[in-house]
Formats: sequence, structure tokens, C-alpha cells
Amino acid sequence: MAVYDLEEQEQISELKAWWAQYGNFVVTLAVVAALASVGWQAWNWYQSRNAGEAGALYYAVQQAVEKNEPQKAREAAGRLVSEHGGSVGAQLGALLSAAMQFESGDLANARAQLEWAADKGSDPALRELARLRLAAVLLQAGELDAALARLQAAPSAAY
Repeated sequence: MAVYDLEEQEQISELKAWWAQYGNFVVTLAVVAALASVGWQAWNWYQSRNAGEAGALYYAVQQAVEKNEPQKAREAAGRLVSEHGGSVGAQLGALLSAAMQFESGDLANARAQLEWAADKGSDPALRELARLRLAAVLLQAGELDAALARLQAAPSAAY
């Protein structure tokens, strides 16, 4: 080992003393930072995967509507709502499928999807739209009091 002068030996011993005092803290901090980084990356991957799945289901609803297949639209919208109910895509899928169900004369399924979108949807503007469409479905079904009850609440400022 090379011969160190006195000043270098003092610096090395100070560094060793500092490491003895704070080394565990530094290592723990580095491990926590690494775990936080890995956790953040895992969360982003999970969110991206869920968004991709929701997008694929919404696309299936769109395709079923374009092909005029109410059964497939209802099933895809049901899966979208059950698996990704917190997303705006689920609300949009429910609105799109409900429109398809309404056009095909299936008022019960249109009502069910619109009730979900109006009551449990995450986007306030889409909740208002679902509420208006639900009132139209109830009016078509002859449930005038229920339609009026849905329209009693004041709409948001955007409406």
C-alpha cells in the first residue's frame, strides 16, 4: 500500500468515521429511492395496460355500433363498465351502446347503461349528458314522473 502523508490519512479517517456514522442511512436512502423508482414504473405500466384494455373494449363497442350489432355492443359495453368502470372510456362506451340500444328499441338495456353513466360515471359533463338521455329514454318508455325526477337536479354550468 502506498504511503500516505499525514493530511491524506486524516481525510481517510474522517471519511471512515463519517461512513461509520451515516453509512447505513445513505444505503437505506438509496434502497428506498430505487424501490420508489421501480414502484413508480410498475404503476405507470399498470395504468398503461389498463388504458390499452379499455381502449380495445371501447373500439369493440364502436365496431359493433358501426356494424349495427346491438348484442355485441351491449356485451362489449358491459365488459368495459365492469372492468374499467372508473375510466371516461367506460362512460363513453355506455353512452354509445345506450344510443344503439335505444335505436334498436331495447329501452331496458339503454336505461340500464344510461343509469350507470348518470349515477356512477367519473366525468361530470358526461354524467349530465347521460342524465338528459336517460330522461329521453324514460319519456319514450312512458315513465313521465321518472323522467321529470331525473331532470329536477340543476344542470352544471356547462349545460
